[in-house]
Amino acid sequence: SSSSSSSSSSSSLTHLDLSTNYYYGTIPRNAVRRMTKMEELYLEDLELEGTIAPELFGLRRLRKLYLGGNYLESNLPEEVGNAKSLVSLRIQDNYRKRDNGSILSKGVTGTLPRSLANLTLLEDLRLENNYIGGSIFPELGTALPNLVHLRLDLNVLRGSIPSSFGNLGNLQTLSLSGNYMRGTLPSELSNSIRLNTLDLHDNS
Repeated sequence: SSSSSSSSSSSSLTHLDLSTNYYYGTIPRNAVRRMTKMEELYLEDLELEGTIAPELFGLRRLRKLYLGGNYLESNLPEEVGNAKSLVSLRIQDNYRKRDNGSILSKGVTGTLPRSLANLTLLEDLRLENNYIGGSIFPELGTALPNLVHLRLDLNVLRGSIPSSFGNLGNLQTLSLSGNYMRGTLPSELSNSIRLNTLDLHDNS
């Protein structure tokens, strides 16, 4: 049947790029469940709305997930910690305003889930321009030793920069600007010898 053929084709996909198309609606959760071999999924700059489907993080082979530039409004699900093959996670720029200044989409909301600490292979984490609050949990830097790029700018984060960031020996980019963070720069950051971009401006 055509349905079984469609199911078979989606389950064999390893790479899918639909970025910068006119796709409206929510992330199709049933289709995601069938993408068991998916390694790279690019769904950026579409018209996606609704929540971040937790089924995405059940794709055990998934290495790259890009959901930037949409209209998603959702917590980052705790299930994110199940996607232990992830090397790059980008859900940036989902905070959107109308021309009159009213909010169209808040993007990623809530706090950073502690299950992110399970993503030990992660090199690239981009969650800038959303509405993530709370503080950065202290052990993030210890848990993600391979992190190269970390962008959490333009959110509503509070608290201080964890001293554990000094464990990020591969870190090149750290951007936390445009939040409500306080405190001093941890001296441990001097251990991040590859750091070439540090942006902390406009925290108040």
